[in-house]
Amino acid sequence: MTTLKNRSYQAALFSVLASNVLVFLVFAGIRLRLPTQMVDAIHHLNLLAPAGIGFIVVGVLNSQLSANTKAQIVFAKWSHPLPGARAFTYFGPNDSRVDMVKLAQKMGKLPTDPAQQDRTWYGLYSPLKDDPRILNIHKDYLFYRDYAAAAAIILVVLPIAALWFIKSWSSELIYIVLLLLQATLTIRAARDRGERLVTTVLAIASHG
Repeated sequence: MTTLKNRSYQAALFSVLASNVLVFLVFAGIRLRLPTQMVDAIHHLNLLAPAGIGFIVVGVLNSQLSANTKAQIVFAKWSHPLPGARAFTYFGPNDSRVDMVKLAQKMGKLPTDPAQQDRTWYGLYSPLKDDPRILNIHKDYLFYRDYAAAAAIILVVLPIAALWFIKSWSSELIYIVLLLLQATLTIRAARDRGERLVTTVLAIASHG
């Protein structure tokens, strides 16, 4: 079941990356005058080649990034970027579903060191990882985390190609703004899902 879910989110990620290539082609085709040529542009090699290469570069680079590096991109933290590193000092106390008093009664003194917080949180997560309430949030987090990392790479890679193939400066500016918006929204979504994963585990652990 977990493998199928992983394949599902990977397929969704592939679709997102493919959509980015199509958007690039549409913006590159804006320089053509006739509407019918917009369709022909998708098949035109001098437009398809750089977009396809960019897509491959993004996919390869994204696959090389570790979970820690992707978390650094999402949470904008260099050291201890994983959300579990703030489970007991920030996320738990700020979520009304989590009973920190009960949690402390069950576990003793709660950790404050980021690395220890992450280890302790993971200890709570492990027996719950197949719980549907956790499984679905975790799948969403993995998808948005990888999407956010890919969007950050796209924000660097595809505008370079756009310099050569999008001839209108106004169109290029709109395109870059859209890429920036995509990166911003996906990072926010990944943060939300990561935080939700941490707090849902704590909530279940505190009441279970």
